[in-house]
Amino acid sequence: VTQAGVATTKQFNLEDAEEGYSTAISSAHVNALSSRPRMYGVLLLRGSKCVLVRSLSKPSAWPGNRIPQARPKARESGEEAAFGAVCAQCDLNVEEFHLNRDL
Repeated sequence: VTQAGVATTKQFNLEDAEEGYSTAISSAHVNALSSRPRMYGVLLLRGSKCVLVRSLSKPSAWPGNRIPQARPKARESGEEAAFGAVCAQCDLNVEEFHLNRDL
């Protein structure tokens, strides 16, 4: 009776690079350079209407109207980026709207 040896190879992951730094160097990180940039936004409702924003800069930062959205900055969560987009693009304070997670 002979035993067949099974060769196992461990693939190197970014999370294995440094212990304790997996969230900072993961390829799934919100600011990973090799991934598609993520935008986070808020669907802001006023009664039965949805608030849209447009760019007032020349040249326009984006075409037409859109939901307020932004890319997260360093160490900023998606929710923080979305709140920042609403505050900056709609000229609102965080205290002036309510987040409803049940929609």
